[in-house]
Amino acid sequence: MKIRNGFVSNSSTSSFIVGLPKDKHYYHSSDIHNLLFPNRIYDEPLSYSEWAVPLYCVTYVIAKELKNKIPITTKRDFFKTIYDRGGNILSISYDYDSPSNKLFEEFRKKYGEEHDNNVYESKEYQEYIKAQQMEWKEANRRMLQKAKELAEEHWPTFKKLNNFVIEYGDEEGVLGMIMEANPILKNISHIDLLTH
Repeated sequence: MKIRNGFVSNSSTSSFIVGLPKDKHYYHSSDIHNLLFPNRIYDEPLSYSEWAVPLYCVTYVIAKELKNKIPITTKRDFFKTIYDRGGNILSISYDYDSPSNKLFEEFRKKYGEEHDNNVYESKEYQEYIKAQQMEWKEANRRMLQKAKELAEEHWPTFKKLNNFVIEYGDEEGVLGMIMEANPILKNISHIDLLTH
């Protein structure tokens, strides 16, 4: 299993910013285990449905991945990470009654489903594109504002920590599904960036 640090295209992925103590620059499995699962032994099972793995599987793969990562230590990078990866917490509801949708429906009524490429130069289509671009710009402005607010809210805690992005999902098999189905980060500072 590999914890992803980039774009992941699979059926179910969880992505987090996790904050770990600054007094350790290299994280061994035992360090991760003590942070994630205090008072639990290494081979105690972690389960989901009919599957189970020992806790040391989780702690090993996280420690191995963190070994080569550079922590997020500045407020600017912390904000950028939330903005770039925070699909779950920054999402904007889709408005089916938006001006661009209404313009597109008018365009389709006039030109139908089957038409030649010349209609994309039409006034109706250009108005639709302009309205859509304005809506995207507004949605992006709102997401940017939400990311700034979250960064301001959480930075006082995370500035004292070494912060990393970790991702895992069910494409990694049983271990990924078990990690995703359990609150394995509940004992450390973390922000859910994406869960789908």
